[in-house]
Amino acid sequence: VDNAYDLTDMALAASDVEILDVSQDDASTELTITSDDVQSMVSDGQDSVLTIQADAGDTLVVELNPFAGETLVTNPDPVTPGADATYTIYVGTTQVAQIVWDVV
Repeated sequence: VDNAYDLTDMALAASDVEILDVSQDDASTELTITSDDVQSMVSDGQDSVLTIQADAGDTLVVELNPFAGETLVTNPDPVTPGADATYTIYVGTTQVAQIVWDVV
């Protein structure tokens, strides 16, 4: 990994973001994100969906809040590195955030 970013700081500063493009840097980038980050950046509560455009060398780390009982469902399962995927975070049966990983 050439670069690693925790998106919490960006989530505190950005709102109404639906697409985040990190595909243009030619580096292997690791992004770490939580459901709170997605909700803060998208500003749509439990219906928040963030699309992250990445290149094949980038990776996503979804940090769950175990105290809230968060679980993660991926499609496809298992996720293939370097390929598109959807990450949906739930508390119980309620969706709280979704990340669409779009390899461009």
